[in-house]
Amino acid sequence: MAWSEGFEMCDTDEIIERALAKYRHCNSYLDRGCIRTNRVNSEIETRFETYFLRPAYLRSEWQQYNGSKAIGSKGGFWSDGEIARIRLKTGMQTCAPRDVLSINSVEISRFLLPSYRLSFSPNSVPLLGAVLIAEEELESGECYVLECNEDRIWTRRYWVLKSNFAIVQAEVLYIRNGAEIARSERELAQRERKMAALLNRPAIDLPEPENLEDEILLTKYEFYDVIFDAPLVETVFEFPVA
Repeated sequence: MAWSEGFEMCDTDEIIERALAKYRHCNSYLDRGCIRTNRVNSEIETRFETYFLRPAYLRSEWQQYNGSKAIGSKGGFWSDGEIARIRLKTGMQTCAPRDVLSINSVEISRFLLPSYRLSFSPNSVPLLGAVLIAEEELESGECYVLECNEDRIWTRRYWVLKSNFAIVQAEVLYIRNGAEIARSERELAQRERKMAALLNRPAIDLPEPENLEDEILLTKYEFYDVIFDAPLVETVFEFPVA
């Protein structure tokens, strides 16, 4: 990776504006990709695909994997702007799009990356406050690398394709302070003691946290086959029967 030497910081605003404009003004959008979340001694992969057609057609499906093994059932939601269906473990449910999308209903109109993927901060706009730090060559092409830092806890990076300003990769690094983890575990133990007293049962003996190290969580997003303004038809968004 080539770092920031040689870059003019004034270029950052233009990159951000052109990337945001690409998503704001496209007539249609489709992609597929995966999310890899690394926790202590484990990695969960979520594979997804997205279809969007203005004014309000949206279809998104995903499946989680642990290694090559699928975890649970395939998730998804479909919306025509008036009615939405979401596939849950209990089956298909029909509801208002705002009940399914909530944050996404705002995100999609401004930036077509559903927030269940890029949920760095619930109400944040992707790329806001980013700084150009590097260039990097990926399989999909040469990219600008932009970075945002939030409160020394969150670090977000975006790889923006130079050829069409699509986001083809993103990373979120979250550092959870050891003291914060210990405090959460003490609160959990306290709630357990209160619940045990309320139910007149022995409390579960939870160990007292000591000298916990910081926990580093890394989530990596990869977007493949990103296509803007493809000729999509409304039948792509038909609600599934089951």
